[in-house]
Amino acid sequence: MIDALVTGRSIAALLAALDLAEVGLRVGLATDERVGEPPAAPVRDPDGIVTEFLNRVAAPIAGTDAAPPAGALPRVSSPEPPLLQDRAGEWAPQATPAVLGIPASPLATETVRLLGTGAAIRAYLDRVMPLLAVGKAKTLGPLVRKRVGARTLARLVEPEVRERYGVGADEVEVALAAPGLNEALSRVGSLTGAALAYSDRNVARETRVEPAGGGTALKAELLRKLTLYGAEFFDGRVTQAVASEGLGQAAEPHVGSWSVTLSDGRALESRSLILDFSRNATRTELLSELAPGLHAQQVRVHAEIDISCPDWLTEGERALAVRGGWTILAECRTGRTARVILSSDVLSEPPALDGLDGVLSRILLDYALQPLPGAEWSMGVAAAPFSSHADRGQAASRVASIAAQHPPMRAVGRALFGDDLPSALAAAHADAVALRRELTGLTA
Repeated sequence: MIDALVTGRSIAALLAALDLAEVGLRVGLATDERVGEPPAAPVRDPDGIVTEFLNRVAAPIAGTDAAPPAGALPRVSSPEPPLLQDRAGEWAPQATPAVLGIPASPLATETVRLLGTGAAIRAYLDRVMPLLAVGKAKTLGPLVRKRVGARTLARLVEPEVRERYGVGADEVEVALAAPGLNEALSRVGSLTGAALAYSDRNVARETRVEPAGGGTALKAELLRKLTLYGAEFFDGRVTQAVASEGLGQAAEPHVGSWSVTLSDGRALESRSLILDFSRNATRTELLSELAPGLHAQQVRVHAEIDISCPDWLTEGERALAVRGGWTILAECRTGRTARVILSSDVLSEPPALDGLDGVLSRILLDYALQPLPGAEWSMGVAAAPFSSHADRGQAASRVASIAAQHPPMRAVGRALFGDDLPSALAAAHADAVALRRELTGLTA
């Protein structure tokens, strides 16, 4: 009998497995029936959770003198202002500093170009508008519209908000998107002034991190460490898991077990089960049966393809636009190659991806973006980010309810946390630490 069986191999699931294996517990990892995940990209890491995780993975196991694997070390990138389309349809940079597109300097040359003189002056009137004329706003849209005008909202704010959340600014809570911005507004008396006062904190929140060698290198290092700790890897996926309370555990009545069947016909007994809700948010029969209600309530499609870098986009720049239910983000890399990521608006159900490449290719054509010869679309379905604290709290409550299962069961993965990797890693670590205390008899 193994101590814990993990139903997949996402990053959060591998972290939970590592937390268990490194204290001597016997851990098994099955494969996932879902093939592929949405395209990976650097993630925001406001609290340093991802950076700490990457440094931990890269650190040599105690007692060895191996050098840290360079591919797993964190690589940090500072936020750069996106290129947006001006009134003439030409690409121009957004002025800095800005918070989710809210300009700190409404009359800056870049802002005037993107908005026009009249709309820029309207945004500047925010500096003399009494604070009590608006009051404290809960969602971002009304706040921006009343303080700096509808055109600033549409041209500067909506592209960034839709790229991040998949919904408009009217649906996104200020306290979630920019914690502390409302308080800064109360102190300085204007939204543009608050954007300036908030700018240092915003840079820290917007700084992104990724493994230097990409997700493949990170996963390879996690698998290598798990192998060294004696974890077992099974080629089959879990097709059935049946709780058998206390089976074979007479000496430890507080810990039950699971009878598990794999797709290759193998039968296993495990004292606990870790369900992997990976970034791929498509639904599976196993997860629906064991943890009904935990699947993402809303999803987004993310698609990526390599393109030739257009003349108007230079190395290190990114351009952002919104078109027909999709956000288009083009990023130029070295060697005049670039990639474009298209993200759908929020959807209530995972859509069929077959035939979607034709729709996406037509969007590229509208922006004169040319795929590289032989380039193919990479796409997948991920959970939609939470746009309110209520949504985030309800999801957390649903996940927490799984921990009350006996025999022990935990649910981990980005699909449970609005596709937010820092939250998924923090929760996976906390759950694994609690589970290993239970499995080792350190809790009653």
